[in-house]
Amino acid sequence: MNGEDRMIAGEGAITHFWMVCFSNDHTRKKLGLKYISQMRDHEPYWYLWFQDLPGVFRLSLLECVADSDWDWRALLRIKYYPHPDESIFHGLSVLEQVCRLSELFQTKPAHWQGGETSCACCGGIHHHEGERFADLREGTGAPLAGLAAEIPEDFFLTGQMEIKLLRDRVSEVSWESQDYWRVVMTENYYMGDQDGAALKVLRKGDIDRDFPGWMLTDFVARRFAMGWQEHHGFSRVADSLSEQDGLEFYSDGRGLRANPSATIRCRQMRRRMEV
Repeated sequence: MNGEDRMIAGEGAITHFWMVCFSNDHTRKKLGLKYISQMRDHEPYWYLWFQDLPGVFRLSLLECVADSDWDWRALLRIKYYPHPDESIFHGLSVLEQVCRLSELFQTKPAHWQGGETSCACCGGIHHHEGERFADLREGTGAPLAGLAAEIPEDFFLTGQMEIKLLRDRVSEVSWESQDYWRVVMTENYYMGDQDGAALKVLRKGDIDRDFPGWMLTDFVARRFAMGWQEHHGFSRVADSLSEQDGLEFYSDGRGLRANPSATIRCRQMRRRMEV
């Protein structure tokens, strides 16, 4: 199996997993899933909406490769697009906030022609109670499909997740992030829009970004692992949590440098599951 075929296989396995979870009422409610949207541009990805958070997660499949001890190993990048009313919205950088409030995110649910035998929120069989997507009437919270690739890769980033699988009998799911992704200004910096109008003046010592990476990464990855365990029928589970000093980033408005920080912790949770 070549690299492209393995990516397709990994994408198919993860998509199948989400569809099975979503079409099972018990599992869907247990995970708190509201909607799923499978997307693709230069990489496959999934948008996820949950009951407990008003924003939208994006899980992007970066690679799916062979591994000496596993059938395959997949790496996913995790992003979160917060709702503007969330307190963590203000932890985004100024430019991320501008992006989130822009027309890039003025999206509405697609009109669905699938009738009552399939569902626009997941593409599978699922019966809604009441009006479909009533809570998304003002917008989905996800960026426009044709323009999503224009958003810088580090915008809205929370962490990453890795999945390993061996013959549907053993699996490891691990996720990693740090408490906060923090950027501190080292120089005064004037920030303007494309027309030259002032957006904000950042002063030396100001914190431009303070986004809760671990909280958000753990939220979605823990639910993935819970569903993955149920989907494969794993009965034995062992967790191990490790941590080390994280990084604090410093910006002069032109570039970033990173310094180790004992006050910001970088954490990794590893969950091993066996039949």
